[in-house]
Amino acid sequence: MQNGEPPPRGMRRKVDAVTELRSRLDVLARNFRWVWDLPTQEVFRVVDPLAWEAKHDPVTLVRNVPADRLAQLAGDELFTHRLATVEENLARYLSGTPGEARVAYFCMEHGIAPQLRIYAGGLGMLAGCIEKTASDLRVPMVAVGLMYQWWFQQRLADGWQHED
Repeated sequence: MQNGEPPPRGMRRKVDAVTELRSRLDVLARNFRWVWDLPTQEVFRVVDPLAWEAKHDPVTLVRNVPADRLAQLAGDELFTHRLATVEENLARYLSGTPGEARVAYFCMEHGIAPQLRIYAGGLGMLAGCIEKTASDLRVPMVAVGLMYQWWFQQRLADGWQHED
């Protein structure tokens, strides 16, 4: 592979398999259905158990998993079957996509997943439950919120709430 020569054919297949697998996993990671879909979570757990348990952040996991690990998984029939099943389930879930949104759901917070930092507490968690239910029931709805440009932490001291 010197002087700009293409990689040997066998290596090309390995690179293609790794690229394809990373792409397929990225599609699953970027759809927040993984938050409540245990088989999808299990796929990410198999890819890198330590990274999954540490953060439950599939986008970062997929971005950082070594190519050698992806090559190993690409050759694992049980894993590729499990991945295909999860992909089919996601496609089936999305196939009943409703028409144009007829409901606008306005809320200050939306508790979908910790990785999507647009909620602070109970209101956000309630909104997330409503949005998931609407999605499951195919309610043609769009959720509208605010994107905060700053963050704060809440703490309790002597019975009073303080924001830092």
